Amino acid sequence: MSIRNAEEQPFLAEAPSSLKFDLASGELRGVWPLRDPSGSRLELTVVSVLGQTLDQFALITYQLRSVDYRGLLTVSNHLTMPVFGAATDDPRQPRPIHTLQVSATQKDAVSETMRIKAPTSGQQITLKLACQDGLDRVQPIVPEQVLTRAVIASVSRINRQASRKRVTPDALQADAKQFWTDFWAKADVQIEGAPALNRALHFNLFQLVSSAGRGGLTNVAAKGVSGVGYEGHYFWDTEMYMLPFYTYATPDIAKALLTYRYHVLPQAKKQARIVGVKDGALFSWRTINGEEASAYFPASTAQFHIDADIAYAVDRYVQVTGDETFLHACGLEIIAETAKFWLHFGAWSPVDGKQRFCFFDVTGPDEYSAMVNNNYYTNRMAKHNLSLAVDWGRRFPEEAQQFGLDDATLTAMAKAAAAVELPFDAQLGINAQDDEAFKKPIWPFADTPKDKYPLLLHYHPLTLYRYQVNKQADTLLADYLFDDVPAVS
Repeated sequence: MSIRNAEEQPFLAEAPSSLKFDLASGELRGVWPLRDPSGSRLELTVVSVLGQTLDQFALITYQLRSVDYRGLLTVSNHLTMPVFGAATDDPRQPRPIHTLQVSATQKDAVSETMRIKAPTSGQQITLKLACQDGLDRVQPIVPEQVLTRAVIASVSRINRQASRKRVTPDALQADAKQFWTDFWAKADVQIEGAPALNRALHFNLFQLVSSAGRGGLTNVAAKGVSGVGYEGHYFWDTEMYMLPFYTYATPDIAKALLTYRYHVLPQAKKQARIVGVKDGALFSWRTINGEEASAYFPASTAQFHIDADIAYAVDRYVQVTGDETFLHACGLEIIAETAKFWLHFGAWSPVDGKQRFCFFDVTGPDEYSAMVNNNYYTNRMAKHNLSLAVDWGRRFPEEAQQFGLDDATLTAMAKAAAAVELPFDAQLGINAQDDEAFKKPIWPFADTPKDKYPLLLHYHPLTLYRYQVNKQADTLLADYLFDDVPAVS
């Protein structure tokens, strides 16, 4: 939005005097003082709300009050491409985007559209801005007078035209209010005596719901809707850290996110062949369109556990919701294809005089320990994935055979699952993160300056890989997920 005085000089915003977010209605309200070069003042109030069932639309209401300005005022709303961040090696931070193709905008008196395309994937969306008062409005204003304008923004589904549906500001506000009222009625959590913690918890629940794709063709970007770090790619975080919440609180969203994985199964099968596995599917570690987008395979593609993470989430969703319709339409095939990957990726190898089913050169959740043998988390998840295929395959044998789960394959999977190697250190009495984890020296924490954290931004990966140092929970995550396996494998 741009605001100009009678001389076409811009009013510039100062620091906001008020910012309020109503979690009950999804309404964000901010107030900004504005001043032009001559010192004349306006006050701008912006109230924004996102449609929920009307999830392609957003309402932005602008209220301009003149503090002491008198004269003509030009108010304009147009679509522009923002510039994100500066060049950086930190993948968590936003970086400039140079690859998107923006088509010429189409304008009329009350609306404007813009098409944005990612040339590599071929995916595109259409943005639209509409205001019944006109996108450019010139009007006189006097002190204490208030001008109000409601602008409706919309975004198309991927590779679709902008919606032709007509929505009103009142309808969008009512839609958001009803959605959030229903959500909090079934998903609210209160911690007595901790108002600050309550606010933080509620804000995070709101962000989780707001960040999730809902059409079955998108997932959850790594930074949600708060930024473009990691270029908006999807990771295993969805299935292992967010899907449990969605499954219990918003099962429709959980189903949509898992349906996205089903839609990229063809790319996952292709990825399995790329890494030399003759059957099954390997989901890409970092992706939007299903193809691997990471350039550093030791800490990305080698995290094969994403297959088992997705299968785990599918099973959890079905067990919690009882949605066997989804299981037959999408879930069983996902479980079957990921299990076939493990069966053909793993290898029988002697361990302490016994033949064990092992997984070599993998990376677990701890990305500071890459390309290791028998990562405990990976192996435990693979064991579960294989067992899921056996359980569901034997429950629905005719359907399972369509996905390659014949009786011989199920028998082989059951045998492999029972013999998966789970590293254990007898001297320490705990599960080992991998075959070599406890043989490495411990990272010199006492000699590491505080400004050298996170370590990945200051030390070469080949340095980190030589030490006992964890980026994130690995073996402990497996222990959290499963309590049915004794410490000694």
